[in-house]
Amino acid sequence: MWVFIIAGVVLSCMHQSSLGSLMLIAPTKLHPLWYTPILPLLFLTSAVAVGYPMVVFETTLATTSLKLDSEMNVLSPLTRITIFLLGVYLALKIGDMVIRETYVYLLDGTAQTNSFLVSFLVEMIFGVIVPWIMLLSPAVRRSRRGLFIAATLIVGGVFSTAFS
Repeated sequence: MWVFIIAGVVLSCMHQSSLGSLMLIAPTKLHPLWYTPILPLLFLTSAVAVGYPMVVFETTLATTSLKLDSEMNVLSPLTRITIFLLGVYLALKIGDMVIRETYVYLLDGTAQTNSFLVSFLVEMIFGVIVPWIMLLSPAVRRSRRGLFIAATLIVGGVFSTAFS
């Protein structure tokens, strides 16, 4: 079993970071807001950050639809890790824009900027900040419904960036 677990983790991590690396081969063809040399790290960090919420999401759906006991004793501790991972992702994403000074392009009105702005705001507000604030509350972390809503927002935030 350990071989399969290790293979699954390694393959998924390699997959995510290689997807981010594909964009690195064409820096002159991408707008500065979309291009960053840490793109593979952002892809990998977002994949790790959404892993735990995806477990919460699918476990809640499975236990509800199969009328099984909730597994809050397992799911609640996972959300503490998620708080940390979302914070790291948020710091990386915003820190990169500040360090590379690409924030100056945010309001220039071009199609690329407008597209980035919409994608960025949806991802950050609904996929990172709102669930992060929700998960900081112990009451939400103890609530099956609260955890499910926060996990759904995180998964939806990553899903929304896939189509931008």
